Amino acid sequence: MPQTQQKSVTFRTEAAKLATLDALSESLGRDRTSLLNEALDAFIEVQTWHKREIMKALEEVRRGEMISEEEMDEFFKELIS
Repeated sequence: MPQTQQKSVTFRTEAAKLATLDALSESLGRDRTSLLNEALDAFIEVQTWHKREIMKALEEVRRGEMISEEEMDEFFKELIS
């Protein structure tokens, strides 16, 4: 796999979070940077998916692809029964 350009970033966080991260790092035998990169990758993936799904839903609304209030009520009735 080709190397990608890496950059450093500095940010502030609560001491308790950092202590927890360091404890996890120690117990997993991984360094802090790899755990932070993994967490950042997961955050970016979820937020990108979320934005994409919102945009798809907005397009459906623009095309008039919505269900009626009655259909929604029926859906929730079935969901809770």
